[in-house]
Amino acid sequence: MDILLVGGAGGLGCAISAYLAERGYRVFSCDIGDAHCMHSNVVKMTMDITNPANIRETFESVSQMSGGLDAIISIAGVYVMDSLIEISEEKLAHILDVNLMGVYRINKAFLPLLNEGGRIIITTSELAGQKPLPFNGIYTMTKSALETYADSLRLELQLIGVKVINIKPGAFDTQMVSSTDAQAKQLMKNTKLYKMGAQKFVAVMHSQTGGAKDPDVLAKVFHKALTAKCPRMTYYKNASVGLKLYSIMPRRLQAFVIRLILKSK
Repeated sequence: MDILLVGGAGGLGCAISAYLAERGYRVFSCDIGDAHCMHSNVVKMTMDITNPANIRETFESVSQMSGGLDAIISIAGVYVMDSLIEISEEKLAHILDVNLMGVYRINKAFLPLLNEGGRIIITTSELAGQKPLPFNGIYTMTKSALETYADSLRLELQLIGVKVINIKPGAFDTQMVSSTDAQAKQLMKNTKLYKMGAQKFVAVMHSQTGGAKDPDVLAKVFHKALTAKCPRMTYYKNASVGLKLYSIMPRRLQAFVIRLILKSK
């Protein structure tokens, strides 16, 4: 049983690779980074999902080693905390390129290797489809677009027998969560429009992400999505209750709450 895992060098990627490898899967772990899981069933592959030529090279390598894939799993992504006015166009384009276009490129390139009855698993976020927060809108925008892509792809690929599954994790104890502190400091340092608002937002954010769980908890969800006879279309894990409550508020009330909490006096 062969799996393509894109984003294998991150904390979630290592946990998922190890969990699947220990259960007999051969995992082609692809990432631009080097910190892949060390296991005899994990094949480390360097790949940049923003580089079509590099993706083609990886496709050829996997094709030579595997007779077919049972699943394509995409968990690669970048998180950014910034304001929609102050972020540079180049930085915004890069985030969209990784979080959205990267997944599109992978599925387009590797679908011919997918075995009959194979599955595509796409990782979005608990923020996908929820009402956006200030300074988090860029990440939410990319993940919401990715969720729409996953839902549309599901409707199309069901016609040829391929299941598309969306996994929406909350906070897990990985480099992405730990990097939020650095992102927050960078935001407060660089912003000229929102100094006090950014500082207050960071304090609120810390209060909502304190329950980060072990990545092994999420690895079990991926295994379930791979093995369930009738998998769910969407799996949620460790979603924030505070974010859920915020998302169901009327939009005018949301705007009032954000103003009340973040606006400088």
